[in-house]
Amino acid sequence: METPGPGFNIYRVRYDGAQMELLENVSETTGLGLGVHVTINPKDAQSYFVTDGQKDIAACFDRNSSTVRAALKYDWASNSPNLSDCWQKGGTLKISKIYPDPKSGKFDYEGTKGQKIEWEMVPMGELYVEEGTIPGDSAHTLTGADGTIWHPSGRWAATVVRLCGGIAILDAEKNFDPVAFLQFNKDSPDQYEVTKIDKDHWEVKFDRVFSPGHEIGFSPDGKFLCMMNNLRENNCGVFDSSDPDPTKWRKIAHIEDPLWRGKYPNPFHMVFSLDGSKLYLSVLHPAPAASGSMVVDTKTWTIKKEIQGIGPDLQTPAITYDGKYLLAPFSGFQRLSSGIAVVDTATDELLGILPSSGGHHDCVVIPTELKHMKHTRSCTL
Repeated sequence: METPGPGFNIYRVRYDGAQMELLENVSETTGLGLGVHVTINPKDAQSYFVTDGQKDIAACFDRNSSTVRAALKYDWASNSPNLSDCWQKGGTLKISKIYPDPKSGKFDYEGTKGQKIEWEMVPMGELYVEEGTIPGDSAHTLTGADGTIWHPSGRWAATVVRLCGGIAILDAEKNFDPVAFLQFNKDSPDQYEVTKIDKDHWEVKFDRVFSPGHEIGFSPDGKFLCMMNNLRENNCGVFDSSDPDPTKWRKIAHIEDPLWRGKYPNPFHMVFSLDGSKLYLSVLHPAPAASGSMVVDTKTWTIKKEIQGIGPDLQTPAITYDGKYLLAPFSGFQRLSSGIAVVDTATDELLGILPSSGGHHDCVVIPTELKHMKHTRSCTL
């Protein structure tokens, strides 16, 4: 990859023990140039989602053949013509299945094709779109659908729709058809109805959107589902997702802290402890302040402890598969002081920092067994 072209690519690589070997550019094979978030089906590890918040496309790929099992496009039709209140005043979320050209067998979304905005919304950057500070050809139709996670069983997939403050639940057994839309804002209904227009089109109508959202995650047993409400609310919403029917999942709590006011600080990323008894939240403070981690009791959904002053721009935490350690990379944006924090999960004390230069965004502990998958970022982003 000496001269990669503009836009996103999806590379299949193999590690031979000494270096990474490039096997395939899946974007060239399929015509889908997507990024940012990649998650693997925890049921069998034979498929994966790539979801792009600039193109508003989520696609599920077969791991071995690189064929596209399903591709969905998310578009926004606002009730208001003004960009400044394009989402707050409500509108219609349009979800469509998209297909490759029958002759070429490829989609037409390579490189930068299909981008609605010129660069990705940075974390906590959702309001930049309505403020008009992110240029693009179709900012007013943006939904910010940039990540899809899996239920730990692999039965359901869930696409975060950042600008709508909620998630679309997809049926993995029915070609990922949308079946429910969960709304995590504190004053909103628990769900908005998903209306099927025809075989390949669905709509969700919103009266208003109270606040954009960010990352989402299932507990390892699949009984709870969390999402960060950022910028206008600054809390972490919790749904009971134990019912076999997602249309019956309901909000049961909001994790809040008196300091989470205004845009910063706010809850950012999350991961559950191995037994699901604790939820770890990375809490983002603005530069140059150091970010920290909140420890939440999942029996009461209350904050037990805050580990303060870890480092700038604390990112996606991960749990080691023996359950003993929390790993939390920091300096995803600034790249001035970066490393990986190590926390003892028995005491929730910071043990130290593993130096690592260059900055980080996400953190993954590579699974060695299929049972590890339900504890990875595939289920908790």
